[in-house]
Amino acid sequence: MISPLPGVTAGKPGSAMKALPGISVDVVNDEAESVGNGNGGYLVIREPWPAMLRTLWGDDQRFIDTYWSRWEGLYFAGDGAKLDEDGDVWLLGRVDDVMNVSGHRLSTTEIESALVSHPKVAEAAVVGAADDMTGRPSARS
Repeated sequence: MISPLPGVTAGKPGSAMKALPGISVDVVNDEAESVGNGNGGYLVIREPWPAMLRTLWGDDQRFIDTYWSRWEGLYFAGDGAKLDEDGDVWLLGRVDDVMNVSGHRLSTTEIESALVSHPKVAEAAVVGAADDMTGRPSARS
């Protein structure tokens, strides 16, 4: 849905680039206002198309509650994003994946960002694991 198009856009390493033709994406703040170039927030789809309204098998209400209830008329799948100065989209990771470690809620995105901020780390992925001493991580809590 967001991708560089060969011959149309010049790619930027790490950037998802622009939405494909016919897809209307935006990056918004907590009040569902567009953040504008150079800022970050939540990735949303502003204009749905018929194929994305298929719901979840046997649970239409869960589909509505999960993807359509945070802001009226906007599809939100739980991804953080930013727009660079050119308006290109950079995906930052899931905003709803958190781990509960010893009573502290830690975002996997924040931990990954801290790791890759070191010059000797190119990429990082964080996944919760159960620990008898500190507790069980809980994604999407």
